[in-house]
Amino acid sequence: MYKPSLSIVVPWCDREELRESWRQNQIVFKDHPVEYILVNCAGNQAALDEMIGGERPPWLKVIEVQNSHFNKCLAQNIGVSKAISPRLLFLDADVVFQDDSFVSWVLETLTDQDYYLVSKAFDSIKRHDRLPNLVEYSWDFKIRVVDGKEAKLTTSSLFPLESARSAPGIVALTRKNFVDVNGMNSDLCGWGFEDIDLLVRLQLKLGIAQKAFGDVIHLSHSHVMDAAGRQNSEISNLQACLYNYGAGYYDGTYREDIIAYDTDSNTI
Repeated sequence: MYKPSLSIVVPWCDREELRESWRQNQIVFKDHPVEYILVNCAGNQAALDEMIGGERPPWLKVIEVQNSHFNKCLAQNIGVSKAISPRLLFLDADVVFQDDSFVSWVLETLTDQDYYLVSKAFDSIKRHDRLPNLVEYSWDFKIRVVDGKEAKLTTSSLFPLESARSAPGIVALTRKNFVDVNGMNSDLCGWGFEDIDLLVRLQLKLGIAQKAFGDVIHLSHSHVMDAAGRQNSEISNLQACLYNYGAGYYDGTYREDIIAYDTDSNTI
């Protein structure tokens, strides 16, 4: 039986960029003890099958989550429930690794004491930025609770001259730590802060440290939520998370999602 040392979980819903990221990333992954778990949450299964092709490596798993809409956190939780390795890597469908340095770093050094992020994600199509003197600008987040625990992290960084950004959604952590915070919070809707929420809870509940290393390529695309919709979604998610932290609640919905998925004919 194949026993991978790293489970790579990729949530997907009708993103054409997967065609290219799968083509390139499998070259990086194929020589390492990994499994690649592709979770189709409310996407077109026929389109997905066409993108990944007929000849599939034995380390690829494709899971279909029958849901009325895409929910990234739900897809990640279900993906982890099907994973069999002690280490996890969350990866977006539009992200490409240039080499195997980050994967090797995770396999060789990741422990329960840390979680790992990539340092930068470079856009595949370089933008002509109108800010020629601006190297970096960032937004930091800090929260401290009554027992003295705190979480500190940069929620977003942009590097205009390099056409690069931070990528907090690309995170490697141990399965134990993921389960100990009860995974992702699928009650969060839309886009924004759902990936930061996991990192905050890892720090507040478990007190583990963040480390960053290496770069990835973000495949430039036009399929994005409108700015106002994304902003409203992020504000709503932030408010929901602050309410949870304020109540001393640092758990996601992993166990609840597994129960719902397994007892409702694969429908959440």
